[in-house]
Amino acid sequence: EVSNPLVDQNQTIVKPNTPVYLPMVRTLFFDLEKNETHRFGGRVLTDGGSEILEVGILISQSIRFSEKIRLTAALKSGDKQFRIKYKKLEGGTRYYYRAYARNKVGETLGSIRKLMTVDKIDPSAWWAGMPEVGGSWRRSDWLGAFRTYEGIAWIYHAQLGWAYVVSDQNDGIWIWQSGQGWMWSQNGVWPFLYSHRKGNWLYFTKSVGGRPIFYDYGTEDYWIDP
Repeated sequence: EVSNPLVDQNQTIVKPNTPVYLPMVRTLFFDLEKNETHRFGGRVLTDGGSEILEVGILISQSIRFSEKIRLTAALKSGDKQFRIKYKKLEGGTRYYYRAYARNKVGETLGSIRKLMTVDKIDPSAWWAGMPEVGGSWRRSDWLGAFRTYEGIAWIYHAQLGWAYVVSDQNDGIWIWQSGQGWMWSQNGVWPFLYSHRKGNWLYFTKSVGGRPIFYDYGTEDYWIDP
């Protein structure tokens, strides 16, 4: 007589082990709400035959997610879709995000989506009317290309390098650099700058190796930031 491996001697049916797999998750589009709050979402397509232990969203400025923000979302019993809000993203910055889901087998990731945050502009900023060209970079018809940083007066100028810039409360700006101190200029005057430290005019010629070169009308010689 051939015995049935699924039936024991007491005629109790023995169920085979049910295989368990990784979950599957889909990344949904984001929504932009008030106060620059972003709402991200995802959907669990299948739990893989095991309880979902965690779901959420990963956010990074790198498409490789080398440095990332991990946001854990709440997933109610029986629900497949989840949402989570986040409002600490930098303005004028490209981000990548993707959903994730984890069960006892492991974690899987949804597809990568991209978003560009709105640049948070202070209407009183001296650069407010200068168009953005991407990644917090702006271009001025007279000053050239420079990058702004949220909440601080420092900029990175494509030719001058790092500079601290404030408005003169009129049509000009004061520029501070460690080698020159405070310098004033404006549209129609640039690339001429008045040096407060030297009490005479400078002329910005070009940048070599990332260091700006000025012609000093006081010494009648060229000067380069050491």
